[in-house]
Amino acid sequence: MAERSAAFGFRVRDGLIGKDLTFFDYGCARGEDLDLLSREGFTRSGWDPAFQPDAAQQEADVVNLGYVINVIEKPEERAETL
Repeated sequence: MAERSAAFGFRVRDGLIGKDLTFFDYGCARGEDLDLLSREGFTRSGWDPAFQPDAAQQEADVVNLGYVINVIEKPEERAETL
């Protein structure tokens, strides 16, 4: 079985994401982390402009922007995205 990405593993391990919270991954790529979280019983969804552009963008208790924010070089553009 595949492992979660390190970022998700740390969040789950540290109690930042619990099964009692909804989770949205903004920039989820092909959704591998989402599939793994689903198998572990998490309520999750995600959207990605390249791989899942038709997926609904929705509110959630926790929103992951980590794989989006870290590739934006200009601080002003990061702030606008947040």
